Amino acid sequence: MKRRRALGLFCAGLLFFAACGQARPLSLPSVVTAAAQTTTGVTATRATATTAATTAITTLPPTTATTAETTAVTATIATRPPTTVTASTTTLTTYRTTDAPPLPTARPPKPTEKRELTETVRVVCVGDSITKNGYWENNLQGALPETYVVEGFGVNAATALRYGMKNDGTPMGFVGTEAYADSLRTVPDIVVIMLGTNDAKPINWEGDMDNPHQFIIDTTDLVRTYQQMDSAPTVFLALPPTVHRTYSTITEEALAQKVIPALRRVAKVTDAHLIDVHAATANAAEHFADGVHPSDNDGRQCIADEIAAAILTYVTSEKTEKTEKKEKTEGTVCNG
Repeated sequence: MKRRRALGLFCAGLLFFAACGQARPLSLPSVVTAAAQTTTGVTATRATATTAATTAITTLPPTTATTAETTAVTATIATRPPTTVTASTTTLTTYRTTDAPPLPTARPPKPTEKRELTETVRVVCVGDSITKNGYWENNLQGALPETYVVEGFGVNAATALRYGMKNDGTPMGFVGTEAYADSLRTVPDIVVIMLGTNDAKPINWEGDMDNPHQFIIDTTDLVRTYQQMDSAPTVFLALPPTVHRTYSTITEEALAQKVIPALRRVAKVTDAHLIDVHAATANAAEHFADGVHPSDNDGRQCIADEIAAAILTYVTSEKTEKTEKKEKTEGTVCNG
């Protein structure tokens, strides 16, 4: 009875603020605070909380509900327990402490200047078992010019989700692993991230994760972490290879319909360069014996060639742009 009454007050509160919004634009924080106030002391499921926040956002004028504010609300929801949460007028209970960097509440600033590519180009590759076992980064080294140095940092069963898990419930988020820490000690010019295959497992995606917000937040945070390294590397986000048959509960349907669209959104938000390895491997089933991992050199080369092409296209365009700017400047001086 109490819950129905509280939820009724909550809905009424939203309608009130929506009506007020027609006369005077409301900031997102004020709506969220109001929503929290109307649900004080009420224990609700995360799904209810998500719906409430989404409704609050949609009641705002489009110009008021900015991307940064939406991200902030999503991050707030993400700090709630997976099963229950108690709302208060000021704060929401945070769960799961970790040594890993905190979830972002807004988009951090980008480096003010791009790092100029030197004679030696260092490429750092991070990912799951497809990366760890040398399935493609060894081939990538051969597909790139001799001036490129490729380093791999992969973890078996790793997820982009901070709190992703194996099928037995063992935590397997890439953030917080030794490989992650080691990768941050490098000085890369380019970082290639290929994660998402293990995120497609039902244990990581169904239930709370049927809503992609958490995956988007965690992957965005990962991309931003690399972008903010002292060397200011260019980050490439590779869409994982096609799943040719179910492997360890991983299906192509979950990967293609849930993970891939979310990764595309992350690339757009972070300005990361997208590499469509998923499409490149669509017709290569014979080279993926278990359905997920490349089982022969042709399969590995297929992945490496797609990534190498993206890197070289980017580097060439950067050099061309730099040359054109230099020629334009010199021309201006000569013609002056």
